[in-house]
Amino acid sequence: MEASSDLFSDEIKELVAIKKKIENYIHNETGLRVNVTLVEPKTLPRSEGKAVRVIDKRKI
Repeated sequence: MEASSDLFSDEIKELVAIKKKIENYIHNETGLRVNVTLVEPKTLPRSEGKAVRVIDKRKI
């Protein structure tokens, strides 16, 4: 998850608390457990181009 610059601080305890809060929120909303990794702003690549459609050709 890309965090805004005002979210980052030098306090590790504060960042861990924010990470846990986000994980708990996602779990409460979706029922899924996720592992959140906080990264600095503008470090995640943006999607480029059109979406790719996937066709499931498995025999079920």
